[in-house]
Amino acid sequence: MILSRYSIWPCQSVAAKCSILGVRKIYSSGIILQLKKTSIDFEKKRKYELIKTQRLNEIKQSLPQDRVYDDANRITRYVKIGLFTIIIFFGSATLYAGIFRRNDVKTWLYERRGVKTSKKEEGVIPAEYFEKEEERLNRKNAKVDNPNDSSEPGVYICGNNGSSLVCDNGRRKFQTVMKRLKIFDHKYARYVALGSKSGVLIDDKGDLFQWGDGFGGDSAKASLKGQNLVKACISHGAIYALSKNGQVIYMPESIEGQSHFRRTKKGWFGNSEVKFCKLNTTGQIKDIAAGKYHLVLLSNDGKVYTSATGCGEQIPSSWGQFGLPNLSQFDAPPENNKIYEVTLLNKYIDGKHVKSRKITKIAAGDYFTMCLDSTGRVWEFGKNTYGSIGTQMDYNAEVISFPSPVKLISDYFRRDELPKCVDIAAGGQTAFATCTSSNIFDLFENSLEKGGNFNMDEILGNSTDKLLHLSWGYGLKGELGTGRYVHGQFEPSKIKVLNNIQQYNEDKQEIENIGVKNWSVGGNHVVAMLNNMDVYVWGDNEYGQLGNGKKSRSAVPIAPPSLLEPGNHVKKALSKTEQANNRLQLKKTNRYEQVITAGPDTTAIYYKKLT
Repeated sequence: MILSRYSIWPCQSVAAKCSILGVRKIYSSGIILQLKKTSIDFEKKRKYELIKTQRLNEIKQSLPQDRVYDDANRITRYVKIGLFTIIIFFGSATLYAGIFRRNDVKTWLYERRGVKTSKKEEGVIPAEYFEKEEERLNRKNAKVDNPNDSSEPGVYICGNNGSSLVCDNGRRKFQTVMKRLKIFDHKYARYVALGSKSGVLIDDKGDLFQWGDGFGGDSAKASLKGQNLVKACISHGAIYALSKNGQVIYMPESIEGQSHFRRTKKGWFGNSEVKFCKLNTTGQIKDIAAGKYHLVLLSNDGKVYTSATGCGEQIPSSWGQFGLPNLSQFDAPPENNKIYEVTLLNKYIDGKHVKSRKITKIAAGDYFTMCLDSTGRVWEFGKNTYGSIGTQMDYNAEVISFPSPVKLISDYFRRDELPKCVDIAAGGQTAFATCTSSNIFDLFENSLEKGGNFNMDEILGNSTDKLLHLSWGYGLKGELGTGRYVHGQFEPSKIKVLNNIQQYNEDKQEIENIGVKNWSVGGNHVVAMLNNMDVYVWGDNEYGQLGNGKKSRSAVPIAPPSLLEPGNHVKKALSKTEQANNRLQLKKTNRYEQVITAGPDTTAIYYKKLT
């Protein structure tokens, strides 16, 4: 058993070895086969990839849009690089300018967008910038290209040039100093009216001339001849003119509208065509005034009439400026050019009797009417949103469609004084008045010396010992002249600068007050000419309409510089003595008198021939 046991082991070991060798041989042959298979697959894959790449190249070459795609990608890459370069450049420039050239950059920016007065008041802009800006504007506007000096008649004008009212150069948007209009050189004028888009001049013969984009015609030719006109107004695209015989005519503002506005006129030698119409007025008219949508007429017998303006479409609404309760803001607007008598103003009840009130002067704002009667009382009616009517501002009194007296004027006088208003003016949404007073006891003593006849018109006619200039209404742009910028003010306030102007009278050998001879109110600025021919201006100055070479508004009256003469220019710096002497003082000779007038955003000086 032992032998057999041990004899089997070698056989088993040999078999095992053989089996191991066989497995190894089989495994190695499997590996070789696997390797061969892998190499074959790799070769096939490589050939496939080569074929695929070759095919793709062929396809790419056969498709031209692929080149476009490549070009687009290339351009996109170049654009990105360019934008990145620009950003880096401007970023560096901005950083440099913000650190080292900050003031120069601010100056350039403000030059691009213009001078902002509010910024100046707040102290945001350096003061030296405004000095440089004013000098630049002065140099630009002070160049006198007209050879005629101020001794020759004509028209001087400054302000907004958006409608070619100031100069022929349409690129110049404004003009900050008074300069002559070439079209009216050597021409005297009875009256000049300035609108927002055109202007009207009535020469010494009574013919009407026009200029500006709102007219659009030849300014050298008269638009209306042979009517002997003395005054004109522009309202709602129409011109209203007063003739010397007391008639009022109207016609469209534009030359295109005038060509279609033909009317037939009957005469001794047959019918003829005219391009104007006459208002159907009662009696003769001695004065007219116009707002944006209404006309006010004053007859020779002291009665007031109103009418809606325009030669085409009806006015949008009524704001009580017609003085009739049935033409309030809740009613339909009146018919254009239909005359209405302001009965509640022209007549009043005294006890059991109806008496007539005599009106001596009229004025018109944009949406309100102002009247002065023979006793020195001021009456107003119209829109009271900003206190223009002199009545408390609230919802119930926003529009007053009937004549209402301004009662608060008497608050500035003592109890022993009898106040009287002697002059009125209106424009935009602001009202002005010149008042005086007399001692009541002196008035009664004078009346007793005359037999006890107490005539209010006579005793108040020549009382000029104390002059008081008042203003009320809209004042956000300095129109009130009180030194404050207020949204609205219904209480009359003193214009202190005008109330404190005095001069020495050589004849009386005493110092006397100088009052305002003539008011002219524009849209948001005011011009006042004193009795000594000095001129004061205040209010908005966005377009240089104050004529002082600047564009900053003023809430107090200031004196503009004198007119530029050929060969002269505005100096960069003036001493205090030169500033005091360089002030506008209008001329008055034996031949003519200079008159200053204000438009919506312009100011003009014309020569009125004295007869």
